[in-house]
Amino acid sequence: MNAATPEMLWDGCEDTRRNILFVCTGNTCRSPMAEVIFNFDYADSGYTAGSAGLMADGSSMSDNALDALFEEGYRVNGERASCQLTEDMMERADIVIGITASHAMQIVMLYPQYASKVYSMPFDIADPYGGSIEVYRACLADIKKALSIVAESI
Repeated sequence: MNAATPEMLWDGCEDTRRNILFVCTGNTCRSPMAEVIFNFDYADSGYTAGSAGLMADGSSMSDNALDALFEEGYRVNGERASCQLTEDMMERADIVIGITASHAMQIVMLYPQYASKVYSMPFDIADPYGGSIEVYRACLADIKKALSIVAESI
């Protein structure tokens, strides 16, 4: 499974799937993990997921995030650079989900015209950045639990 930027997922997309965008701070841990898990576990949901960050700088996905995903059977092929949230992404997304309530509030403050699309995860997902592999495993488990709730409500 190849992870892709939201632009890659949505450009030229002629199917009937809708777009869901997960947003965290740097787009190196939580939101890309949510993207990968959602696209794998909920491929039949009618949605395709992308991810972005409020302060993304093009950094690579965290090694521990990749390792935690790999341990659970998820594959991310190739290099994945973080993506900065843009107005174009907001326009194209059908649903935008902040990884925390704070992320959702920041998104609404930046793009108030899209407030009706913005939600937060059912509970805040703690930032594992810089933590041990165990911290990332716990984060992944929290994301999976939150996504099961999200998938039931879309």
